[in-house]
Amino acid sequence: MSRPRVLIIGAGPAGMFAADALAGDAEVTVIEQGRQIDSRRCPPGPRCECDPCSILEGTGGAGGLSDGKITLSLGRGTQKESIFSPEDQRHLDRIDQTVVKFAGLGVWYEPVENSPYTEKFREVGLEFDSYPLRHVGSDGIQRYVKGHREDLIRRGVFIREEEVVQGLERDPQGPIVAWVWKRDQLFTVTEEYDYVVIAVGLAGTGWTESVLEGLSVDTMPGPAGFGMRLEAPAEVLAPLFETFYDFKIERDYPPIGSIRSFCCNQRGEVVNENHRDIGIRNVNGHSYLDPRRRTEFSNFAMIMKVGTDLSQWEGWTGMTPQEYVRKLARSINVRAGGTAIQSISSFMDYWADTAASGGYTNPKATPHNISKDLPEDIRDAYQDYLYRLTKVLPDLEEHGNIYAPEIKYYARKAPVERGAWSLPHGPNDRIYITGHATGYFDSYTASGITGIQAAEDIIRRERER
Repeated sequence: MSRPRVLIIGAGPAGMFAADALAGDAEVTVIEQGRQIDSRRCPPGPRCECDPCSILEGTGGAGGLSDGKITLSLGRGTQKESIFSPEDQRHLDRIDQTVVKFAGLGVWYEPVENSPYTEKFREVGLEFDSYPLRHVGSDGIQRYVKGHREDLIRRGVFIREEEVVQGLERDPQGPIVAWVWKRDQLFTVTEEYDYVVIAVGLAGTGWTESVLEGLSVDTMPGPAGFGMRLEAPAEVLAPLFETFYDFKIERDYPPIGSIRSFCCNQRGEVVNENHRDIGIRNVNGHSYLDPRRRTEFSNFAMIMKVGTDLSQWEGWTGMTPQEYVRKLARSINVRAGGTAIQSISSFMDYWADTAASGGYTNPKATPHNISKDLPEDIRDAYQDYLYRLTKVLPDLEEHGNIYAPEIKYYARKAPVERGAWSLPHGPNDRIYITGHATGYFDSYTASGITGIQAAEDIIRRERER
């Protein structure tokens, strides 16, 4: 029996691990609109106009140029939903072993139950959480991506960068047709596949929504996240990183939602991202294990989770959470002329000037009064969160900066079959949606698990034919 033809759209963690699990059982083609990992570089200069954006797009996905934190917990990266079962630990182990094979061991962190600082946070009303974590650094994750790509090619997977899948057409009785635009040849071709795995990540959110609409697939609104990134001298934030590298510090602010720390980077840097699909310039953080690439500053994001009930929010006009955070992010971009930076002391004092503290790592951000761009309820929540942090870290207010926006807008939730990630039985059930594109996930490992699960479902279906 001939092997099925499978198209994987996107070479991020979901796409790479789907290809890994399918290799040998299918004819696998991976199409990625960005470049190979060695060619992904953010050019100097104040603007952020790249197409594709090397920070977000390319082999390895957005995580390929991340700080390389491998979160080894089935309960993380799922927006606090219980999606994975204990049996999925084998997938988590597979991801960890593959990363270690190509990136090296990195640094292993055990969860921290109690420490002097976890108690201090609880005393000021902040919840502290941790989990098993391997940190391989931005340098290590790039070694992994390069090694995994080469391994997949040796095993017969076709990986094609700098090509764009413009759309899909499905025939219930025949193959799925993909319209593919080749950047280097400037023309579009049609290709036929038995199955398609959509693994386009966060940067492909707008594309996913457009394709599903074209296939007459209804999607559902889910939560989204509006955030800012905090940066300070490494010694100011050292007590946090010495307690646990990727700490989660959270507080609820009903009825708005909650604010939590996210994506922590010791002695790293703050970078810009160009989210072209939705017209937003965003910030993010990186860090390296190589001591030659480390900086004198540390950073982490502060994300406010926006639930699906926004009726009590200031400025709500019937928008979904995704629409709300995108509108808020765009307004900051417009007023600041891109991404913005403000000192914490200025942000805490609404009427203060907008000057940033010296020594920040992102020269592309513009000094701007972010606090005046935020609705009052959001601003008040962030000021309270920062105030509580400064009670534990008193030097933070004087020496820290915040950058904005950093949003986690997610995709609208697709009606996928959990555990298989295919669209419901019918004309579209040979189309799978994985990782960030589903609207359910926000971590590297969770996305990778869904890619493996989709691949195993395709193999199962073929064997049952």
